[in-house]
Amino acid sequence: MIEPSAICRNLLFVLIIFGSIFSPPEAAAVIQVSPMATSDWSYWYVRCDTNHGPLDSEYTATIQGMDRYYGCGPSIANPGAWGATSQPQRGACGSSIFHPVGPFDIMRGVEIYNTRHISVNYGLSCYGKTFRDSFTISRKRTAGCPAGYSLSGNICQLIKADPSGLPH
Repeated sequence: MIEPSAICRNLLFVLIIFGSIFSPPEAAAVIQVSPMATSDWSYWYVRCDTNHGPLDSEYTATIQGMDRYYGCGPSIANPGAWGATSQPQRGACGSSIFHPVGPFDIMRGVEIYNTRHISVNYGLSCYGKTFRDSFTISRKRTAGCPAGYSLSGNICQLIKADPSGLPH
């Protein structure tokens, strides 16, 4: 008697061979990938005025923001945390908008915008007393499909090649 697992293996082998012989060639050529970040992060700082940036690093945005808003020997009291979908952060200046949430912050599973609030101690060297305040750092980037792919729903599909092998 033939073992049931051997029958299953043989049947699977026959189906694979049959499918590769009789399936249309373009069906095997469909390659899918998830959307991905298509730019590096750019950083901005803001308190309750206009956004200042873009800057090339979070560090630069933090230092420039502390210098602009606080001067007088500022130091980071709490660096804050970037928002997470499970624990989003408010936007700048007490905004009622949270990040990262929704299509403006997350594009097809890729985070493209977020904020964090940095608490700053300042004033001791100038006023003999320490004050605390905060400002916001935001980060932005773009997302999409890699070159040669097009968006189809929420997935990137390889653009079919013409007979010369070039994408069209």
